[in-house]
Amino acid sequence: MDAITLLTTRQSCPRLTEPAPQGEALELIKQAALRVPDHGTLRPWRFLIVQGRSSLERLGDIFAEAAVEDDPTISNDLLERARQLPLRAPMVIVCIARCNSESKIPLHEQIQSAACSVMAMQQAAFALGYGGIWRTGMYAEMEFVKQSLELGEDDEIVGFLYLGTPASEVRIRAGLDPADFFAEF
Repeated sequence: MDAITLLTTRQSCPRLTEPAPQGEALELIKQAALRVPDHGTLRPWRFLIVQGRSSLERLGDIFAEAAVEDDPTISNDLLERARQLPLRAPMVIVCIARCNSESKIPLHEQIQSAACSVMAMQQAAFALGYGGIWRTGMYAEMEFVKQSLELGEDDEIVGFLYLGTPASEVRIRAGLDPADFFAEF
């Protein structure tokens, strides 16, 4: 797939199944993450690859415990939903902005670099024939989740990148009109 086709046809895939990227494909996806803009060459990104039923379930347990900490009266249905979230794909990459608050590079630029790494990995997965969806939500912001994943005090979760094989054919959305979003200055 050429770069322009990739950039103009990429879609998020919310329904993912086995297989997830492995071997050379996963290595290429990792390499894509490391080639993003990085002001000051701080390399402000870290990644946790969660795959395999037991690891995905462990992440789900962390989400459930975080939900209970947030709301001790949470319903059993919502608690079970939290537990099942990571099981929506065979692989979840937790994408972390490892921020350096002592650097002259502003924290927001460090977080933006980490966010670029998520996009680069998703693009690489798509180019290799896999599907993915970048999810955030309340679990990305919860201190309990960050502590359970042993993140540093300044670290931020910029997203959970769910990867796998599209469970159904992805319907390409109609094109957007650039005139709706771009203006001359």
